[in-house]
Amino acid sequence: MDVRVADRSDRGKLRFTGEQAAWFLHQILTQAFEDIAPGEAREAAMLTAKGRMRGHMEVLATDDGLLMHFEPELRATLPGEIARYVFATRVEIEDVTDAWGLVLVAGEGWEKVVEASGLQAPVHPTAGVGVPAAYLWVPRGEVATAVDAVRAAGARPAG
Repeated sequence: MDVRVADRSDRGKLRFTGEQAAWFLHQILTQAFEDIAPGEAREAAMLTAKGRMRGHMEVLATDDGLLMHFEPELRATLPGEIARYVFATRVEIEDVTDAWGLVLVAGEGWEKVVEASGLQAPVHPTAGVGVPAAYLWVPRGEVATAVDAVRAAGARPAG
């Protein structure tokens, strides 16, 4: 079992809440979100009306909203591009980049390593890194502790 761990907290992060949060994302992204269930994750893209790619993101459904993360290079532009579509939609968008960190655990057997770490964090499965993997959403101030817990459970640092 070769499981790796990396701090990916530099990624941009948004939280969507409100009764139309899933409907809103369904309308503006290339993925269906209206039927997403807590614990389920989906990848999506934001395109212009002419099909130009504006950004790729991953979304995790929680009991009280949707958590999205995307490449750090888009932090300055993507949140504003998404917010401009709100109009009268009942959705709240919060930039949680500085409040939350992301710990990537990747490789066959990542699930066992996360379980053995004892961390109680939202687990965001991902297919976006080319191997079985997941992101752990942890409070920003607890990222180093989370990485240490995953390493103690058998993961090695990712290069």
